[in-house]
Parts: sequence; C-alpha cells; structure tokens
Amino acid sequence: MSSIPYNYHKYLDDVTKMRQRGAISSGEQIKSPSSAGSRGLAKLDQFTRDANQMMKGNITESATREYKNLDKKSIEQLREKYLPDWEYKDNSLQKRYKFEDYYETIKFLINTVKPQEELDHHADIAIFFDEVLVKVYTHRTNDVSDFDFKLALQMDMIAKEKHGAIEPSYGLDKLLK
Repeated sequence: MSSIPYNYHKYLDDVTKMRQRGAISSGEQIKSPSSAGSRGLAKLDQFTRDANQMMKGNITESATREYKNLDKKSIEQLREKYLPDWEYKDNSLQKRYKFEDYYETIKFLINTVKPQEELDHHADIAIFFDEVLVKVYTHRTNDVSDFDFKLALQMDMIAKEKHGAIEPSYGLDKLLK
C-alpha cells in the first residue's frame, strides 16, 4: 500500500478545479502525485477512492469542516487557563520555545508533525538554531478557532515533556521585524 503524498490536499483541490472548468473528464487518466514508482498512470476516480479510503475519509471531513472562531474574550479566558505561556496577537496564538541545541529543536519539529496531521491543522513555524517560534491560527478564517487551542496544547506538551523546553533568554519577535 503506497502512502499519500504530503501535498495530496492541494492535488485534490487542483483536480477538482480542473474538472469544474471541464479541462478533464472524471474518467480521464492523469498523472497522480504518487505515480513516481510502479503506480504509473492512474484513473482519477480510482486514485481518489483509494486515497480517501487510506485517509479514512479525513479529506472530505477537512474540506467541509466548519471552524468555530472564538471571540477575543473567550480566547483570553482559554489562553489564561490552558496556555498561560502563550500570547494572543495578530489574530494568532504564539509561543517561543528554546531548546538545548539544534538537535532537540529538530526532534521537537518532527514530533509535532503527527498531531498536526491528525487534526489536519498546521502551525506556522520559524526555526532559529535552538529556538522555535510557533504561530497557530486557522488559515481559512485568519483567526483563532477551537482547533488552534487543541493544536497549541499538544505542541506545548510535546515541547515540555519530551524535549525539556526552557524559557528563551531574548525575544525572537525583535529578530522577525
């Protein structure tokens, strides 16, 4: 069983748009993103069904997901209660993590892939040798939703429990401006 390519969601969106414009028919063969090996050319419908089955329907769910944007008062209350080390600014939850070395930084990033994929919700991440700046917001609505808190909590647990994140001694915000 082949794995779903990282950019499958973009691929599916592009193919859907091509179908809507009439550029391809539903049975037409097109080169699938996973055709780099023995898979060769695949019929679009079969490829989509197989991929959907392997992803257990997450593609349809994520494409139609309704995000519940939170008002500023709710965001602050939840942040103070569950994420006191995080900031709410620029319509996002933000946190700096400092690690002992570059190796721990990269291990942290690798360990955060799974919860991001499981939630189908992804953070903006900037890497600076032994520090990471994480910015979490709902890209579709450009604001903070309930999914942002779920992801931020998981990333916080990973950083503190697995990697011993420590408080940064200087602000990365100054470096980014």
